[in-house]
Amino acid sequence: MNYGKLSESIAINEAIYRCFEAISVSNQKKFVKKFKEQPHEESQVMDTFRELVLGAFLGSSKFNIEYEREIEEKTPDWCIVDEKSKIKCIIELINYHIDKVTDDEIDAKKKAGNSFIGYRPDQNDPFHNRSYSRIQGKATYYKGLIQNNNLPYVIALFADFKSAVDYEDIKRILFGEDPIFKLYPEVSGVLFFTENLGRYSFFYFANPFATNSLSLPSGIF
Repeated sequence: MNYGKLSESIAINEAIYRCFEAISVSNQKKFVKKFKEQPHEESQVMDTFRELVLGAFLGSSKFNIEYEREIEEKTPDWCIVDEKSKIKCIIELINYHIDKVTDDEIDAKKKAGNSFIGYRPDQNDPFHNRSYSRIQGKATYYKGLIQNNNLPYVIALFADFKSAVDYEDIKRILFGEDPIFKLYPEVSGVLFFTENLGRYSFFYFANPFATNSLSLPSGIF
């Protein structure tokens, strides 16, 4: 089904339609509405696009999914549902961005033709581990809902190349000092993904302390 141009970028527009092949028509229409209502500013559109990529990966992994299904006045990004549309798991995405000051400095260097290799993410906020706090925030926000409904809960996190957040960083956050997984057994796992040349690599970390365990695949979309 063709909904016309949904992004000013030809490459992103093509990628949107590739993602649509992996999700239902009802989910497609929700994204079409959102893309058409949003101002075509790159950051906002790209955050929505990463929500779509996450859904496409889940759909291509043969899960039945619903986008922004309301539950207790909250609308998590994705729900895994059974054949009767009963919710089996909720999945919420963090689009991880570096702090604005550092991001602006990187963009200025790029425009001037200078390299930003070696720039440390969040160098203008050195005493605050934002990736840890973002995951912690999502764990806290949905804690009551998860407990009330006894559901598995997965936090997905997308990090772009500028953030320099990688597999080992996420592993330390989840299992290292003050481990998120031990502190928040309501979190069943974290699905971390990155992009390289239009392909998205997904890595699933299962929480060994989870109240409700859930197995999700790792893979490439």
